[in-house]
Amino acid sequence: MLMACRHVLAGGLVVWACLVAGIESRSSQVIPTDTARILGSIVGEDLTPLADVVVTVAREGRQDGTARTSRTDASGSFIVEGLPEGSYQLSASMETRQSVRKSIAIRRVPAVIRVGLVLASDASVLPMANRE
Repeated sequence: MLMACRHVLAGGLVVWACLVAGIESRSSQVIPTDTARILGSIVGEDLTPLADVVVTVAREGRQDGTARTSRTDASGSFIVEGLPEGSYQLSASMETRQSVRKSIAIRRVPAVIRVGLVLASDASVLPMANRE
């Protein structure tokens, strides 16, 4: 019994180590020196991570089709890369939730900007000034 527990524990540690190594390698990638990266997380009002939220980052004042789009993964995380200095409008939308917008200014590069958003299922749950 004790031997079986050790194997399960050892196997669990190996899986955990692989997950941590994967996260570290993903987050330690080199950012080009002339761009920034937005790392974000989106949750519902109950703080549950939301998967498949469409995240769009568009440069303010430009309608030239250069907007970048991403989707949240199962843990509610997203990444948008390759953004030069400037002002941007980040929007997050999901069919069953209220859309949210957030202004982001990139003043220097390289940079990593961390964003956390809450998408409410009812407009009365969270008072936010930048809702669509």
